[in-house]
Amino acid sequence: MNHSAQRQRVFSKTQIFFICFGVLSHLSLLYTVLNFFQTGNWGYPRVGWINPNRTVSIAGGHYSSNGLITYHVLSSYCLYFGLLVQLGLMVFLKRSAATIRVHRAIGITILCVLGPAFVFLALVLNFFLIESSVNKILFGIIPVMICYGMLTSVVAIRSGDKVGHIDGMYIALIMLNAAPTMRIVTGILYLSGVPVTWLMTTNESNPTIAIIRTFIVIVILTVSFLTAGRLKQNRYPLLLLSAAFVYTISLYE
Repeated sequence: MNHSAQRQRVFSKTQIFFICFGVLSHLSLLYTVLNFFQTGNWGYPRVGWINPNRTVSIAGGHYSSNGLITYHVLSSYCLYFGLLVQLGLMVFLKRSAATIRVHRAIGITILCVLGPAFVFLALVLNFFLIESSVNKILFGIIPVMICYGMLTSVVAIRSGDKVGHIDGMYIALIMLNAAPTMRIVTGILYLSGVPVTWLMTTNESNPTIAIIRTFIVIVILTVSFLTAGRLKQNRYPLLLLSAAFVYTISLYE
């Protein structure tokens, strides 16, 4: 089987579309990050979202909430593009001793540095910044799903399952796309003339955002694995995410 045919077997066209869409979503989020470094404000200024900055006490130290959010986003970028490079090395480049060495080196960096940093900062936000029960659960499920994807990816490659390895990384990639994708959706609503300021409450996003975001991610993963013919093999993470979604619906007021 030549390399092009192998790529088609591993990824469906739908998955490739969502990967490209995810890259564009992350690029769109850069505006918000740059705005923070220029003004010190975190939010989505063009649609009227400005997240109020507050001081957060953690382990005896005092930190800016907007600073913590930005560090979390930057850790997300590092992890996302690390995983993206890994997929590119595996799927789009011819296998060689050099690409294998680079892939392993990046993989170790992801598992030992980028992944733990992202999860740590996500947990900090979840415990110290987020107040709504719905937001806590649906934000907290993101690092859980990412850890699941990365760990199953490692287990799969150790057993010689390249497709399972890629599926695990794909799950992590899509979960990292959750917030940037929601920004795109919000921007589309804004450009369509739909008011969106109500989606931001005093200190955090309205729980409606988390519910919509999680629903979109469930749809993306379901369609992705369905078109790739591997929905059954990836049913457990989808069931976990769906269970969290259904449970928070019961909490929503």
